[in-house]
Amino acid sequence: MPLPLLLYSTNTWLTWAIGQRYYRELHYCWCAPYFDGRLAPRHFQLPPSSSPAEIYSSLAGAVARGDRHSGIIERNKVGALRGALAKRKQGVITRRQQSEIGAIVADAVPNDFRPVLFVYPLEAYELWPMRYRPQSEPTRFRWSTSCQASQVGDLMSSNLGGPHDQVFQE
Repeated sequence: MPLPLLLYSTNTWLTWAIGQRYYRELHYCWCAPYFDGRLAPRHFQLPPSSSPAEIYSSLAGAVARGDRHSGIIERNKVGALRGALAKRKQGVITRRQQSEIGAIVADAVPNDFRPVLFVYPLEAYELWPMRYRPQSEPTRFRWSTSCQASQVGDLMSSNLGGPHDQVFQE
């Protein structure tokens, strides 16, 4: 099967802003080769929990309703706090910065969780440093063993918005 031309990832503005400020503009992303799993080829399984379109829609709906206790917002808060802990253990941030991130997440309002779509071209895949190349999602994290989402760790934001990479938000 040929490589896709693009990878898509939906994140929140809050996690993007935290990455910009605290993680040297690096962003940890789960990507999929199709934006909408419902429109992907039949042989390709992309469940709602891995579909950038469905994640985007869920986030946008929670934000529009001002739903502070939305499941998707709560999961994003937990992920942001886990990410801060991981970055502190890696020596990227200090305990104080981890506490600041905790306070930012605790004080966040629904609009802070508005969706941000990352679109990455794969035309120069061979030129990507190994640490930026998509890794198969570990089976234990997959919705099913045939789900084909990929993990892309630590993508540099400064590379986004260039002539090929794009970040979109409403």
